[in-house]
Amino acid sequence: MLAMSWPHWTGDWPFLLAATVSAALAGYLFADCFGQPGRGGWTLALLGALLTTLCGAALAGFGLGLAMGPTPVGIILGPMAVGQALLTSPTALLAWIGSMSLAQLLMGQVRSRHLMPS
Repeated sequence: MLAMSWPHWTGDWPFLLAATVSAALAGYLFADCFGQPGRGGWTLALLGALLTTLCGAALAGFGLGLAMGPTPVGIILGPMAVGQALLTSPTALLAWIGSMSLAQLLMGQVRSRHLMPS
């Protein structure tokens, strides 16, 4: 696993860069899933959270896979690594649930103020 604590994170910058960029792209792709009102909105947010996580991990894995070799095997390994991290680390799972719930709540506030179309 990655050593993300200071000062040992410096060797992990390719992973951090790929994860950041791919998470932003996946979030942009599935932003419409977040912030919808009611029980159906939370169901859609759960679907959006799963799709965003899967797509972001696949994009990061693909980018890292291409950078480290001529094979796109990272498309499979990226989501597997994220899934393994979420299933084996309660802290990571709680952080994921918290961040996706916060995305739902904040996007709901943005939509209710008509700052973006619904």
